[in-house]
Amino acid sequence: MELIISLGIFVILSGSIIFVYMTCFRTWDASQNRIIIKSEMTQAVDNIVRNLRKATSIDALTDYSVSFTADLGGGPAQYKYYLYNPTDAGPYPPYNATSYYLLRASATDTLGQSPIAITYVKPPGTAVFSQSGNLITIDLTSVYYGETVHMRTKVRPRNL
Repeated sequence: MELIISLGIFVILSGSIIFVYMTCFRTWDASQNRIIIKSEMTQAVDNIVRNLRKATSIDALTDYSVSFTADLGGGPAQYKYYLYNPTDAGPYPPYNATSYYLLRASATDTLGQSPIAITYVKPPGTAVFSQSGNLITIDLTSVYYGETVHMRTKVRPRNL
């Protein structure tokens, strides 16, 4: 009888320890995914803000793209940040895919062949880029392995 009771207590304690271990592991994994997304988004948004601050003109701004002229080294040139997914017909609505890339294109880049600024961008429910006067708002949401990070910032181009 004592052996059965001690065996039952051992099973309960072992199950509890395994449950706590698995919960800690899942929490650590989720936080690692959030850190990956947040660091990628922070770096990309900082680059976008830095580039837009150098803009001498905003050539076109839609809900899902911004085109501007700036001197980012090598003289003034046209650049564009836009959402892209190869399964969609182009970088314009409708947005039917589950995730997008935010690409940075120069005037010589072909559609979809631009360097990636951010991966795993959630399809927009609202505008990614918007403008109010001389202030541009960037509103991005990224999803990576079930973890969602939202980032919103405003930038005022200095050379307009």
